Amino acid sequence: MSPDSDENVRSRLYSAQRQFDLATILVATAAYAVIFALLQFIRAPISFASLAAVFIAITAFAQAFFFQGKRPRLASALAGATFFVVVIAVTRSLDASPTPRGHDITQYFPIVLVGMFWGYVTGTLIGSAFMAADVLRKQLFQRER
Repeated sequence: MSPDSDENVRSRLYSAQRQFDLATILVATAAYAVIFALLQFIRAPISFASLAAVFIAITAFAQAFFFQGKRPRLASALAGATFFVVVIAVTRSLDASPTPRGHDITQYFPIVLVGMFWGYVTGTLIGSAFMAADVLRKQLFQRER
């Protein structure tokens, strides 16, 4: 979103942008650093950390490019649902257990709901990061006129 200088922060819907400036890159890098530090602190496996990073990136991409960037909440929820279904489907197809698991469509419904929830939450956090970048941009990078 291209913010107007006199527009109230509370009235805007923040989401991932198609173009980044220095403030956005600084905030995004700091956010990823905090996420990876927390994952390292709780000793999360590298596979989980990798999936989390990919999930965040896909959700941000969906916000920027789905629906021309006009419906970031819906885009985040759809990206989350799709990501969770794909990860579960791939994991199940790679499972080499002696008892085969069925791929009934009803088994995927709860996965879709959980994916939509986490996509929405992640999209909200991404929007918060872009709001922080906007505040940083206004405080540090814009010259007074």
